[in-house]
Amino acid sequence: MADIAAAERLLLALDFDGTLAELVDDPLAARPRPGTVALLDDISALPGTEVMLLSGRQLKELRYVAQMGPRVRLVGSHGAEPEEGLALDAAESALLEAIDLRWGQLVADPASAGARVERKPAGRVLHVRGVEDPVRRARVLDRGHSFVRAIAGLHVTPGKDVLEVTVLDVTKGSFLDAARRPGQRVLFIGDDVTDETALRVLRRGDVGVKVGSELDGPTAARFRVPNPTAVTRLLAELVAARGRALGG
Repeated sequence: MADIAAAERLLLALDFDGTLAELVDDPLAARPRPGTVALLDDISALPGTEVMLLSGRQLKELRYVAQMGPRVRLVGSHGAEPEEGLALDAAESALLEAIDLRWGQLVADPASAGARVERKPAGRVLHVRGVEDPVRRARVLDRGHSFVRAIAGLHVTPGKDVLEVTVLDVTKGSFLDAARRPGQRVLFIGDDVTDETALRVLRRGDVGVKVGSELDGPTAARFRVPNPTAVTRLLAELVAARGRALGG
């Protein structure tokens, strides 16, 4: 902590769900843990420090649930939806229509009761957390994967009880790698499979933190914390350590 906090230029990049907020069944009910917004505001106010939320949520939804201050940069759809917006061509829009048709039939099937499809500007997400039986949940995901596997031009990303497809070849890792400024060191914190793409592009001198235990699977991160409560404590330590390092 003391080492990364002393970086001349620091980019703090974080996932939202499962990292700053507890995972909940209703996506719109998610909120940052108490004190988190103030801590990120404090960090972003420090010299040479940039804070970014890099989430799988679509941008307008991220704005609603995250409730961050103006200094925190919000990026949605795993990097495909920066604040400056995006535009799709006719071929990409046609691919989304094909997904809507196939997955619409899937979730309308009584055997998929509880599943839903989230529409994003550049992709779609099949959510199965609402499917009560774990065996049926896995079966719905498998069917969803089989429906889109044959469609050329799609990029498929599995997650926790979700399957996401996008028409843009963008991951959290590719976005983070392109977004970092010269001379910046990066502290990245995330919990999901999709966050591993960001953890894998970290460079010498950067720090990656996985939220979750070894039971959540392997990770490219050097460090782990158990839950969002521990992330809040980590951010408080970062505020104090960076303040000391910068002579504040």
